[in-house]
Amino acid sequence: MRFSRVAPAPAHPCGRVARPLRSLSATLAATLVAGALLSACTGGTTDEDAAPSGTAGPEGPLATETTIAALTGRLDQAGQDAVAEAVTAVVDGWIDAAYLGEFPRADFAPAFAGFTPGAAAKAQRLPGMTSAPIADRIEAAEATAREVGLDVLAVRGQPAGVTAVVNLTFETTGTLTGPQQVTGRLDLTPAEGTWKIFGFDITSTTGTAPAAPPTGEEAQ
Repeated sequence: MRFSRVAPAPAHPCGRVARPLRSLSATLAATLVAGALLSACTGGTTDEDAAPSGTAGPEGPLATETTIAALTGRLDQAGQDAVAEAVTAVVDGWIDAAYLGEFPRADFAPAFAGFTPGAAAKAQRLPGMTSAPIADRIEAAEATAREVGLDVLAVRGQPAGVTAVVNLTFETTGTLTGPQQVTGRLDLTPAEGTWKIFGFDITSTTGTAPAAPPTGEEAQ
């Protein structure tokens, strides 16, 4: 991961941060609504207090650049850093196993290890959630940009939910050569000492790439 300190992105107003918790328990959702009404966005980060959320790694594959774009509620610096590191690890697990590395390959199940069972079952049915639709036409995929912006909800000083806004661009080699892009959001909830993806809204060019041209008897 690469950490950076930035101001909150204007495209992510603090009211939007509540969205990841709509699928959580009714109790937590009620807490979120009450907290949002009372705080009226006072928990948003600024240039001075935006959390660094990664560290530059050694030369090698491109590291994810993670920033905390918005914060609703109160969470100290150590807590912000811990959330950023843990959530980035989950997002990276999906990105690396779903889109990057050596091809061809047919098993994409490891990409969903960081998902809840229900979200994993749904994601595996959607072609754009991995490079499966183009896996037989590429030899390798390498990231050229991997950015994650976090909208964090904290309740009573503890992280309660995160929306991760993902922007991934990668280049493929092989029969299908060129740039591919994955953008959208992942909704995460704390679970058993880690974070799990329970919701998502992802757009990916891997799911809309042109079909491979017919060969052999198929072309006749």
